Amino acid sequence: MNLDISTLATHYFHLAGFKHDRSVPVASSVPFDHPAHDLLARFGGLHIGVGEDNEMLGGVRNDVAFEPTGRYGEIDQWERLLKTRLVGVAGTHHRHGLLYVSDDERFFNLSGMHDAMGFAGRGVRNAIDNLLFDESKPMIRPEQTSVAWYGIDYFHGDPALYDYTKSNS
Repeated sequence: MNLDISTLATHYFHLAGFKHDRSVPVASSVPFDHPAHDLLARFGGLHIGVGEDNEMLGGVRNDVAFEPTGRYGEIDQWERLLKTRLVGVAGTHHRHGLLYVSDDERFFNLSGMHDAMGFAGRGVRNAIDNLLFDESKPMIRPEQTSVAWYGIDYFHGDPALYDYTKSNS
């Protein structure tokens, strides 16, 4: 797994105490053969996007707290639809959301507040930039009529949705 982060994100990682030679132990619950293991060995324990007072830093939209996370909500159903194994690697939005990574290094942000999930990006660099500075693309399951994402309701066929049925990009 390529663990490079963008120049813009690097600033916030350094504020959280990141050093390029950083390596930390990973919980045994994280599969060694999954990209989540390398990611947590490098970034585990860092809370990106907040200051020492736990308040959001200027310039970021969301925070990311790297830590193993459990399976939550509809994650098993999403795993079947995405045809991949998802492993939780972070809390987001002051831990109101959970970040999962797939076997093929796609990142998905699951809401902990309501039944919704978004595609954050493929690879660490894209996913982190989208989480810190932009938004994930909303996703909708076949049985859902609509999904609310960042205050907007999306319906099947909306071009703003991440179409996991056509591509795994």
